[in-house]
Amino acid sequence: AALDLVDELEAGTALERLFGVGGDPVIEFVSKRDPMVARLLLNKEDRYADYDLARLESALERHYAIERRLELGSGTRTLIHARRR
Repeated sequence: AALDLVDELEAGTALERLFGVGGDPVIEFVSKRDPMVARLLLNKEDRYADYDLARLESALERHYAIERRLELGSGTRTLIHARRR
């Protein structure tokens, strides 16, 4: 699941799997305040208390420099452009 990405980033496995083909990744972070995410989590136990933008960025910065962040108009989504260190 997309929400598991942050846990995998902590372990470093998702970075290589997602971005191992090269290039500079652009990630869309979707907060739990987003209406679509709220609907997806409506009838599920929230196991993602530590799912947040700061944790994602911290995990990314171990292998990538964050070049740019762009908060989208909804206020619940952020685009992150990263470059491999």
